[in-house]
Amino acid sequence: MGTFADYIGEMDVPENRRAEYARQMLGLLHAGGMMSVDEVGLFGHRIRLLYPPELDEAGRAWGCYNYFENDFWESWGLNANTGTISSNKLGGGAFCTATLAGYVLTALYSRSYGVITVDGSYVRERRFIGWINGVLGTQFTNERATQLWEIERLLHKDGCGEYNKDLTGLIQDVPTACADLEQVESYLAACFFEEFYADMSATEENVEVYHKEDAIGVRSCFTHLKRTLSALHENGGTLEEAKKYLFMPMDERSAVIDEQGGSTLAFSYCLVSPALAVAMTAREFGADFWTLWDELGADIPSVERFPPPQPCPPVEPVSTQELFGVVPDDMAYYWQPDGKVQFSDEMTAWMQSLRAELDGITDTVPPEKFLQMMVDAIAGAGNYAFRDMFYEFIARQTEPKVQAAVLLLNRLNGRDEPNVRRYLAILGNPALREKVFGF
Repeated sequence: MGTFADYIGEMDVPENRRAEYARQMLGLLHAGGMMSVDEVGLFGHRIRLLYPPELDEAGRAWGCYNYFENDFWESWGLNANTGTISSNKLGGGAFCTATLAGYVLTALYSRSYGVITVDGSYVRERRFIGWINGVLGTQFTNERATQLWEIERLLHKDGCGEYNKDLTGLIQDVPTACADLEQVESYLAACFFEEFYADMSATEENVEVYHKEDAIGVRSCFTHLKRTLSALHENGGTLEEAKKYLFMPMDERSAVIDEQGGSTLAFSYCLVSPALAVAMTAREFGADFWTLWDELGADIPSVERFPPPQPCPPVEPVSTQELFGVVPDDMAYYWQPDGKVQFSDEMTAWMQSLRAELDGITDTVPPEKFLQMMVDAIAGAGNYAFRDMFYEFIARQTEPKVQAAVLLLNRLNGRDEPNVRRYLAILGNPALREKVFGF
């Protein structure tokens, strides 16, 4: 039991882009709260030191903790050499969100088309792509959402069709001019064929599909194939005979058309998408669409009939606060001078009070006592601190402000300060620590 994500398709990031992909992935996962953890046993405590995910000597990275969620889940893994990411049980919080964004980034880098599901349900990518663009400064588009038929075929192949009854909402995730009509027609033929069939068979005044300039052309092509299939069937033709025309190569189709004219299936099948051709043939002869498609679909030639869609624009950036639902005050570790993280007035006032208290600390810590005091203080604050801060403080343990910072942590623990985790985040962020505490 639990929540699991799956990548359906092949992760095939080009070899010459895998180093770039790995750098982007590590930055993205870190921005989404993913942390690696070193456990250190000292003075009767086991403290956990957090640090951004990084590649080991084998070109791999992994982690099982998310800072925003403040929880552990089963580990994710990144392989920079193969350009792949993997995961296990995800939960339903920030750990899951960051992992899904990693899968979306992989799909954007891969040459082959792939889709992401959570417990079998298709993941709409737009908000993840917006966050990727915001974090990495990229210009990725949502063009992948226009590939309805590609998505449906992958979901069907993986047995996820029952969890994804209607993907037409994806059309709303891109501007209308960017819709791929060939993909839309193929998807409707596969998943909503009876509605499509009834609409195409209706009078011009009642038509509900393709309210565009080429609607009559689409209906005319549909009608031509419908009549040709009916004529074949009424004259004793069989499904096997129709199938010969379905996968007939284009040069052979052309020869048949030259010889027999436009009243043959060789011509009619050229007027519609392969998926619609299979759907109409299956209906005429009482066959199952997917059985027929799985048998022949890959071999059916296609003719471009619709104008190419307009290029999709880049997805507008989405902030970390918006995607993860995290308040800026809990992002002290991620604060940078760029202004993307804006603290509340209460947080600002609290940090100012901390500075005043730290400046008033005049006690000192003997060198031989410093490490134990710091470990005791971290243990009292929940056993978590940041790795780089921990070792930096050891190296700078004789400095008065470093000692005062540890003594202040002890004070906060002693009065059960509810924001002690934010204090540790300030200490773990050198830029913010310098701004708030001056060291």
